[in-house]
Amino acid sequence: MVKLNNKLVIEKMKLNRSDLNNSKSKDDDTEIIKLNSCTNYDCILNNLKLQNKPTYNFNINKLTLDLRFKYFNELSKMSLEIKPNLNSKEIFNIKNFIKNRPFQVIQCDKNIGLAIVSNDLTNKLSLEHLNDVTTYREIKTNPLKETNIIINNTLNALLKNQQLQRSLFNRLIVKNSKLGKFRILCKLHKEKFGIRPIVNNINHPTSQICKFVDLVLQPLVQQTSTYVKDSQQILQKYNNMRLDYEELYLYTSDIEALYTNIDKNKAADLITEEIKDNLDTNYITPFAFNTIIRLIFENNVFKYENKYFIQIKGLAMGCICGPSIANLFVHVLERKWLIIYKPIIYDRFIDDIFLVVNKKIDKQDFQSYFYNLKFTFVQSEMVNFLDLNIRFDPILKKLHFSMYIKPTNTYSYLLNSSNHPNYIFRNIPKSLFIRIRRICNSFVDYNYYSRKLIFQLIERGYDYKKICSISYTIGKIDRNLLLPYKIKKDIFYEKNNLILGLNYNNSTTNNKTLIIKTFEEIKSNFTWLRDYKLKIYNYMSNNLSSIFVHKAKIISNNRTNRCNIENCVSCQFICTDSYLILKMVLLYQ
Repeated sequence: MVKLNNKLVIEKMKLNRSDLNNSKSKDDDTEIIKLNSCTNYDCILNNLKLQNKPTYNFNINKLTLDLRFKYFNELSKMSLEIKPNLNSKEIFNIKNFIKNRPFQVIQCDKNIGLAIVSNDLTNKLSLEHLNDVTTYREIKTNPLKETNIIINNTLNALLKNQQLQRSLFNRLIVKNSKLGKFRILCKLHKEKFGIRPIVNNINHPTSQICKFVDLVLQPLVQQTSTYVKDSQQILQKYNNMRLDYEELYLYTSDIEALYTNIDKNKAADLITEEIKDNLDTNYITPFAFNTIIRLIFENNVFKYENKYFIQIKGLAMGCICGPSIANLFVHVLERKWLIIYKPIIYDRFIDDIFLVVNKKIDKQDFQSYFYNLKFTFVQSEMVNFLDLNIRFDPILKKLHFSMYIKPTNTYSYLLNSSNHPNYIFRNIPKSLFIRIRRICNSFVDYNYYSRKLIFQLIERGYDYKKICSISYTIGKIDRNLLLPYKIKKDIFYEKNNLILGLNYNNSTTNNKTLIIKTFEEIKSNFTWLRDYKLKIYNYMSNNLSSIFVHKAKIISNNRTNRCNIENCVSCQFICTDSYLILKMVLLYQ
């Protein structure tokens, strides 16, 4: 067990509150704010009082205007080659679909693609699920105001009883919230068709307390002995592990409907008992933490069509702290079985378990340790866990790994005609071949799966010679060098970096170069600017999936608008009519 890093928790709560206030929809840009490093709690509190958006100690008006005028002037001298990947008829049909919604485009579970479902069937599947009176209860009126009052009154009571510190209370209190939105995912990977219910909890009344609970529990979950981050961690743990047994039994197991079957009272009590020694009572007491977990379980209110519902059983899928609560809850239950039976290997990814023993398991006895949770088991010479096929090699006395591909895999890799930078199309094949090389113990397996991948990439429009060259290059890399996690350096937020985000467009591929060139030219006019570097990143326009599934706009709004910083003096210059007229003249002269 590790001691909670209260500084880290409070800093992240500040960032999450900022993201929450600044994001109006899922597709809005989120501004990342870096707090000054603090060595004591008072410093952190001072940082928490800062505005959500950063303020600068220099006047940017003239710099901004000079940069923009010079950029547009250079842009007007260029000939732009428009490269649309949708024709006018296709755009018209998409707009017509958005307006009328004759059917629904729904995401499939396990990220295997999209499904087209009629409006009637979507409504029927959703209501059949919501009519389960053991899990949901319909509410006649909008419960948002009442839910806000319940949560705020509970937090106020904890504050008055000195169970919660004032600074943390200010981060958790509900201010601007909205009801969750219910949607379904299609389970096409199962033999029997089903749905997975999701409640979108962005800006939900419980979203802030969910973020807090997640920040507290995550470090503890990652310290548990059975925690698995991904399949790469499995490969790291067992790549060189020798198993001196004549016979081994390999199992995979899945917990059925884990989130729905988590008992709120059992979970709140077990989790609080598990972490009570790690809580700093100067900030929050175990009683307050237990109360906050119960608030999350008891106030999952949401809307579907024109009806209001509350979930009365289990935990909502879509709740940010859901994986952390589920992980720690199951770990507390499984610990007793692990101590008694001492399996050779036992790893769990939320509700999926990989198990290796030298004696067969009594499934009913195993399940009896997990309260009311139910399991499905698969025992075979070769089992699949995450994206791995795993079997025991009795000659080498080691586990053998190869790649598991779901039967429903559609190989829907990014088309080379998509509106993305060239480095994306170079990196996609490279990362896919590296993944195969990392997973497969045997080079024969690498050749087999890489050959299949080459044919799939050719169908998506990738160049045959280039991807064959990448496959050959990756194949020569020592597999052991690919097993450790790659340490990524964040070069954007280094000292003296100015950051600019651009909406990428294939028609203006040299836009980034032009802006940097313009920036370097105007540096001479501003002495304080000479030590700064301009870092530019690309963000993508809405794709067809976001338009069809998440109802995003087909064409982004490129008008110049005022920022949201109070008392901003730049906007009175930038957003004047004369400036906008001049901008249009420069662009189209």
